[in-house]
Amino acid sequence: MRSLLRKLEAFARTKFPKLYFYLVRRPRLYLAFSTERKLATSTKPAASQQASVLFFTTQKCASRYVSEVLAQMADAHGLVHADYDGYVTSFKVKSHKNPFQDAIHTAFQPRGFYYGPIGTLRNIPNMESYKVLLQLRDPRDLLTSLYFSTAYSHAIVSEKLIRRRQEALQQDIDSYVLNGAKEYLTIFEQYLSGLIGKPNVLFVKYEDMVLNFDSWLHSVSTHLGLDKHPEVLDAIRQQANFSVESEDKFSQKRQVTPGDHLRKLKPETISELNKRFGAILQRLGYLN
Repeated sequence: MRSLLRKLEAFARTKFPKLYFYLVRRPRLYLAFSTERKLATSTKPAASQQASVLFFTTQKCASRYVSEVLAQMADAHGLVHADYDGYVTSFKVKSHKNPFQDAIHTAFQPRGFYYGPIGTLRNIPNMESYKVLLQLRDPRDLLTSLYFSTAYSHAIVSEKLIRRRQEALQQDIDSYVLNGAKEYLTIFEQYLSGLIGKPNVLFVKYEDMVLNFDSWLHSVSTHLGLDKHPEVLDAIRQQANFSVESEDKFSQKRQVTPGDHLRKLKPETISELNKRFGAILQRLGYLN
């Protein structure tokens, strides 16, 4: 029954995206982001004096899954979770209430909170006071995965995503990937110059999480200071599952095996991506 409902919902958001957004998705979002609406415009005192956590990433790096894992660990340590990226993506937030614009000094506090996932580098005040996690993925696989999620599986959370779905469906995967490369090249370059190498920043790869989850979890929990509840970490390990029995373009977890761009893109497209992202691929260890 649940499988049938998921298929019906996937059909509705693909064929009737605006109707799905206003009748199904938007009411859910309004309830889901009640905490973020309050935190962005208030100076709620931190319940914990532990250093706040910032999780930077981008789309198609398992950002939602990682954020759920971090939220479990954060909650056990008394940190309050705020997903500001999800909030501003889902609603038209005025500048004086936007946690990334005029309200940034109120919205971010260096103790007692977990903020994430954050999809681009943000100029958060006193960022050196936070524990920071950055997770990225081979940008060639990222762009390949982004095509399928944008065209078929991504939850419709805004009119912008409705427009992007229509645009994706009008292109083949190679055209889409090359057209979208510039945006993600900028995001990666900003992360490399603004975060990687800082003493309070841990950089991890999506591929490491998929291929060696225990090591990934140990590194992340230790760096963020979220390792004081081993029972929570054990539960996270037991629930982790990155297997995909068969590829389904309508599924959020369509393909997790590294190197999917080699299976989906034309050789000339891969060659062009290697040229554009060459310095980044080299620095992050994605080129031999």
